[in-house]
Amino acid sequence: MNHQRVGDASYSTPSGFAAYPSAGGIPEIFRNAVADINKTQSVRLISWEEAKVDGKIVIDQIIDHIKTADFFIADLTGVNPNVLFELGFAIARNKRIWLLIDNSITRARADFQGLGLLADVGYAEYSNSTHIVTKFFKAHPYNDLNATIFDRHIKASLGSEIAPSGLLYLKSLYDTEPSIKVSKRILESDLRKTIDDPNESLKSLLWYAQNIFRAQAVVCHFTSASRDDHKLHNARAALASGLAAGFDKEVLLLSDSDYLAPLDYRLMLQNYKSAAQAETIVDEWLRPFEERERKEAQAREQYAEVVKSVTELRGFQLQLGDYQAENEVDQLDDYFVETSAYREALSGHQTIFVGRKGTGKTANLLKLTSVLKADPSVLVCSIKPAEYEIESVIKLFQAFEEIDAKGHVIESLWKFLLYSEIANVTAEYLKEQVMYRQRSQEEDAFLVFMSRQSEALSGDFSVRLERAVSKLIRTGRREGVEKTRIGVSEALHAGVFGQLRVLLGKVLSDTTRVAVLLDNLDKPWKKTADINFLSDFLLGLLATGIEIPTEFSRADSRRRAVPVTVAIFMRSDIFAKIAERAAEPDKLAHVRLKWEDPALLLRIIEARYEASHQSGRDPETMWKTFFCPSVGRAPVKQYFADTIVPRPRDIVYLVKEAVSTAVNRNHTRVEEEDLLDAEKQYSHYVFDSILVENGITVPQLESLLYEFAGRKTTVTEDEVAECIKGAGLASDLKESLMDHLIKLTFLGIEVDEGEFVFSEDPKELKRNNIIGSKLARQLKRKRRFKIHPAFYAFLGVDQSESSEAARR
Repeated sequence: MNHQRVGDASYSTPSGFAAYPSAGGIPEIFRNAVADINKTQSVRLISWEEAKVDGKIVIDQIIDHIKTADFFIADLTGVNPNVLFELGFAIARNKRIWLLIDNSITRARADFQGLGLLADVGYAEYSNSTHIVTKFFKAHPYNDLNATIFDRHIKASLGSEIAPSGLLYLKSLYDTEPSIKVSKRILESDLRKTIDDPNESLKSLLWYAQNIFRAQAVVCHFTSASRDDHKLHNARAALASGLAAGFDKEVLLLSDSDYLAPLDYRLMLQNYKSAAQAETIVDEWLRPFEERERKEAQAREQYAEVVKSVTELRGFQLQLGDYQAENEVDQLDDYFVETSAYREALSGHQTIFVGRKGTGKTANLLKLTSVLKADPSVLVCSIKPAEYEIESVIKLFQAFEEIDAKGHVIESLWKFLLYSEIANVTAEYLKEQVMYRQRSQEEDAFLVFMSRQSEALSGDFSVRLERAVSKLIRTGRREGVEKTRIGVSEALHAGVFGQLRVLLGKVLSDTTRVAVLLDNLDKPWKKTADINFLSDFLLGLLATGIEIPTEFSRADSRRRAVPVTVAIFMRSDIFAKIAERAAEPDKLAHVRLKWEDPALLLRIIEARYEASHQSGRDPETMWKTFFCPSVGRAPVKQYFADTIVPRPRDIVYLVKEAVSTAVNRNHTRVEEEDLLDAEKQYSHYVFDSILVENGITVPQLESLLYEFAGRKTTVTEDEVAECIKGAGLASDLKESLMDHLIKLTFLGIEVDEGEFVFSEDPKELKRNNIIGSKLARQLKRKRRFKIHPAFYAFLGVDQSESSEAARR
C-alpha cells in the first residue's frame, strides 16, 4: 500500500493495531481513545479486544491483525507480557511502533526502565483517553510508516548471507532443579548455542534480534510468578518470544506447572511438574534440530569463509563476535589476548585468580582448557559447576554446629569432589586410549578399582555433590568432634582415598601435569542465599585447592609424585567476602585479572579483526577504515579507553554497539554520532551490570545510584551523603556505602589535585583512601570523588565545569 500524507487525493487510510493490558481502568481509556481516533477517519484502529471469534480472544486473530496493520500501538504500563509478546512480533514484522505509558500508575516508568530493551525508543505519557488522542495526532505515527525500529536499529545488522543455525537459550532467572536439568541438556548438545543468562548481564533489543534471527530455534525458560523479580524477567522473555515468532523461528517456551501463561503464547508454552519432565520436553524438542545441524555443518563452514572475506563495515560487525566468552567457545582460540594472569595460570604457579564480572575469568579457563588439552601429556579437569544443590548443602551444615567440625566437613567434601574428579577424568582418558595403544597392568588395575567404587566415585560433579551431601546429612553430628570427623570420613569414603592416591600415582606419574580448573563459582551468590555459609563453603575450596597439589607432590615407597596444579577463578566481591571469613586472609595468595593498560584492551578488538583476515592486516588499518578519527577532542582510541570500565566485555560491547549503530544508518564507517548514541546503550548496560555484580550487598543500590542522576562529574563527600539520604539509607552507613561505591568503581578517589583513581583492589583502596584524606586536609576541604564516565550517559551526569561547591 502506497500511503500519502493525510489530505492528499491519493491517500489510503492507514490501519493500526492497539495492544494494551486488560487490568484496571486501562481498557476503558483505550476503548474511548480508539473510538475517538476512528471518528476522525484519518486512520482505522482496531484493538486486541476486537480480535474475537465467538466472543473469545484467539491469538491467531491478533497475529493476523498485526501482520496486516500499517502501525502498532502498545501500552507498556506494567510491562504486560501479552503486550510485549505482540510488540516483539510487530518489531520483527517491521511495523511502525508507537509506545504509551500511563504516568499515573506507580512504578510504570521504573518498570519500563528496568525492562531495559526499549530505552532508545521512547514513549508518550497519558492518564486519560484525551491525552492519548491528542498525543497520537501530534506524533502522527501513521505518517512516517517507514520509521520502524526494525529498519532503523536492526535490519542492517542482520546480514543476508547468514544461514540460520544453532540455538538461542534464554535461561530461567533461578537455578531451580528443572532449570539445572534443562541447562545441562542444552549445554551437552552439539548444537551451536548462544546462552542468555539473566544473572550475567542484561542484553539489548539489538542483541536479541541479531541472535534470534541467526538461530534456527529459540528456547525461553520463564520464571514462576511465585518467585522474586519474575515480572521483568518474564517481560523480557515475552518480547524475545514475540521476536522469534515474528521471525518465524521454532520456539519452545517452558515454565513451572504453577505458571499460567498469558493468552498470547499459552499454546506455545509447555508446563512441567518435575525436573525430569522438563528435561524430557527439551530432549524430545531438540533432537530434530540436532540432526538438522549435523547435516548443515558444511554450510556453516562456508559461512565462516564468507565472514572472513567480507571487508566492509557490516563484515567487521560480524567479525567482532559476542562479548561473553561462553558464546564464543569455537572462536576464542583465534583471538584470545594473553595477559600476565593467563600466563600465571598456564604455568601453574598460582591457585587463585580473582576478577570482576567481564574481566575474562571464563575466557581464561576456556583458553587454558584448549591449550593444555592440546598437549597429550597433560590431563585437564575443567570444572564449571553450573549450579549447586545449595538448599541441601545448607541443611547439611545445620547438622554440624561446631565451627571445627563444620570446617572439617567442608574441606573433606571438597577433597572428595576434587579427588574423584581427577579419578573420573583419568578413567575416561584411559578408556579412550584403548583404540591407540594397549593399557598397562597398572592402568587396568586402576579401572577395575574405579568400577568397584563406582557408587562412591562415578557421576558428574553435580551428581557427586548431591550424593555426598545426602550421605553427610544422614550421618549428622555425633557426640564430640573426633567422632563427628570419623563419621564424615566414613560418609565420604575417605578410606578409599589412600588406595586411590596410590593408583593415581602409578597411572599419572608419567604425565607432565594434571591441571584442575574451576570456574562458575558465583552462580549461587544471590540475595536469597546464606552468604556467610557460601563464604565458608568456598573458603573450604580455596584451602583444599592449595593443599591438593602439595599432597600429590609427596612421594614414598608406595606413592609416586604427580604434578597436580589447581586454578580457581573467582569474582572479586565473592573473594573479598571469603577473605573476611578467613582466619588468616593473607595466606590466600591470589592474582588479580586487571586491564590497566588501554592498549591491551584495544588489542582485544584488533585481535578479532586480525583473526578474520588470513593474510594478516595492520590493526591501524582497522581503526582508519572503520572509525572516525576523534570524538570531541579525544582521538577515537582514547575515547574508548576513557569511556568504559576497563574490562574485555565492556570494550567489545561498546564497539559492537557503535558498529551496529553505524551499519543501521548505512554509514561506511563509525561516525561520532554513532559512538555517542552507542555510548548511551552501553551506559545503560553497565548500569544494569553493576546491579547484577552488586548481588546481595546493598539491596537499595539501584535507588542510591539514581540519586547521582544529573550531578556534576565530580562530587564532594557531602554530596555523596545527600545521595545516601535521598535513597532512604541510614546516614551512619555513609562510610561503608562510599567504600562500596568505590569498590564497584562507580566512584573514583581524588589522590592529587584533579586526579582521580578508580580501583577495586582492597590494598589499593586502602592506600587511595589514606592519600585522598590527606589531600583533603591539606587543601582544607571535604574529600572529592568522580563518577566513572561509563555512567554519564545513562544517569545524565552534568559534564560541564564542576560546581563551585565541588571546587571548594
